[in-house]
Amino acid sequence: MDNNKVISIIVVAVVVVAALGAFFILKGNDDSVSRDSVKTSLPIYGNANGDYTIDDSDRETIKKVMDGDLLLKDYPLADVNRDGKVNETDITLVDKIIKREPTTLFLIDHEDNVISIQYPLKNIIAINSDMVPMITQIGGTGAMVAYIASSYPIQQSAVIKNDKITKLTGSRAIEEGSYKKLIEIDSGLGSEGGVGAVLAMNDAALGNYKNDLAAAGIPVIKIKSSEPMNFIDGALTVGFLIGGNCEKKSLDYTTDCYNVLRNIEEKTGSVSKKTCLALSMGIYVAQKDSAYTKMSEMAGGKNITDLSGTSSAKLNSPEAITKYDGVQYILSFRTMDYVSADVVGVWDAYAGDLKASSSYQNLVYINAAMPVIARVAYAAEVMYPDIFSGYGNEVFQKFVDTYEPYVHAEMPDGHFDVKTDLTTIITYEMYRSAKT
Repeated sequence: MDNNKVISIIVVAVVVVAALGAFFILKGNDDSVSRDSVKTSLPIYGNANGDYTIDDSDRETIKKVMDGDLLLKDYPLADVNRDGKVNETDITLVDKIIKREPTTLFLIDHEDNVISIQYPLKNIIAINSDMVPMITQIGGTGAMVAYIASSYPIQQSAVIKNDKITKLTGSRAIEEGSYKKLIEIDSGLGSEGGVGAVLAMNDAALGNYKNDLAAAGIPVIKIKSSEPMNFIDGALTVGFLIGGNCEKKSLDYTTDCYNVLRNIEEKTGSVSKKTCLALSMGIYVAQKDSAYTKMSEMAGGKNITDLSGTSSAKLNSPEAITKYDGVQYILSFRTMDYVSADVVGVWDAYAGDLKASSSYQNLVYINAAMPVIARVAYAAEVMYPDIFSGYGNEVFQKFVDTYEPYVHAEMPDGHFDVKTDLTTIITYEMYRSAKT
């Protein structure tokens, strides 16, 4: 592992954390973790020093806890097997992890559940249209066996065209048919230990089958893959769990994402914050802890939403948007795949109920099919064009070339150009121009 890379991540993370208050703070369900927060983007037992990998320094930390030089309550991840004490067994287990040998791992997911999985993680089933690219962008398609998500043929080409990966029925949750197929897949993988894990946003993604999955012994890892920091942390964790080249690529991916966030924070830190409001599904206002609100804030905006919660609330009348009159930008996130959208069609279909807003002409649609970090970069460019001119395209193209090279094969000329081959944003000016 590149030590300079690790140091770079730590430095960047500290800046981002201080600026955004977005540190990944986890509390597990066992006493050792619930007493003290675990602050790390790699919440795996064995990562005793709380950095971004598991290596000899973690062994040293565990040894110090075992010898009494450090307290377990301060280093709860030193209890590798979670038996409430730190001894030679934990040293033996962390040695296996350090050598990247097959073993059982415990991790803390985004809902603070402690999950046991077999390392290296394989035979993954992903649920959600952000979960699938999270895995593919870190090179993890080889570990996938199935997925459930809305279809976006270009963005998802790496899994759609992989005959070893099954698209299950449904778009956001496990249904009766997809559950039957899931169990069939699990049974067929009996010699490999079955399905390694289902990656899901929340219980809703499990449909009515949460208890059935538990009874079948299939681990479920909750990853809030639509929220930027959780997406990045999730990519790092899943990359480590899959191992091999995927581990290294996830570390590079994490570093590049943090660098974008740091750049935005540094360049907007001394300017007057632009006010904004985030929307989803056309006429739904994002709530305070929504992924879309957080994207707008990480882009340097001051989001004025007054709605509590992690989801969004529908505007129930054409006049409802006037409640937010005076906001400088309305950022509406709309998934449009990696294709050229019908600008007039999108605008006319979803902007009609926003005409009463004083900021109607500063309404901007941002393509939510793009990598999460690219969405943030475009939002920053929209709100601060003088500072970030061309930044969205720059970030997106880099992430396509580095982490989504498979989309190039979908283009007639073999090269996917973010400036010409898809619609990244739709502005009022674009709409007026296309309509005339």
